[in-house]
Amino acid sequence: MPYAAEDEFVIMRYKVEGSSKKRVVLILMYLFGVNIIICILLEMVILLLKYKINTNRDIENAHELEINGMLSDGSVKYKEASFFSYNYYTKELTKKKIANYTDYIKLAHEYSHAIHNEVTGYYRLWAFFGLIILFLVLLTLVLLLTVFLMDKVIFILALSCLSLYFIYYFFVVYIEVSANTILLKKRNIKEDKLVVAYIILNMVNEFVFRLLGFVVLYIVISKS
Repeated sequence: MPYAAEDEFVIMRYKVEGSSKKRVVLILMYLFGVNIIICILLEMVILLLKYKINTNRDIENAHELEINGMLSDGSVKYKEASFFSYNYYTKELTKKKIANYTDYIKLAHEYSHAIHNEVTGYYRLWAFFGLIILFLVLLTLVLLLTVFLMDKVIFILALSCLSLYFIYYFFVVYIEVSANTILLKKRNIKEDKLVVAYIILNMVNEFVFRLLGFVVLYIVISKS
């Protein structure tokens, strides 16, 4: 009888643990769905703001002089492409042809990254940041293979993935906030509420989108 009671207790404990895990997974799935909805809503608002800005604002002579000043900066390596981005390690700014006012804002934003990089010497840490991303990708792949092939999670591996993603997310938040702080100091930008809203919402949208990776990673770990 004592053994039967003990077995019943163990079974009940596993049932409680199982239902708790299911509840956690459901909550995380709900957060994932909410995250997706927020991303979609933000994208819609950003597109609307982009349309209004490009319709009501033109690139004037003062903007063209500012653009020429950015492009003549010898500390920045420019590369033509179909998008805007900045590489802290190579100091290379990828840009496309400036066709409208929001393109000017994007160029100014990426150039703000270049200013931040020169002022802080952040490029010296970029090799370390690259290693974090490399280890994050490799450990995540190993984690996924462990989960799907062995149907179990190695705790230290899961903790390492979550920790590295948190560090990566912190880096992204830091550099984006720093660049936009520089950008919003420009008089012609900070006095334009519509443009300020466009810049801030773009930044928030990037943070929310990157948060999806953390949620998905946590769902995979919790489900296993």
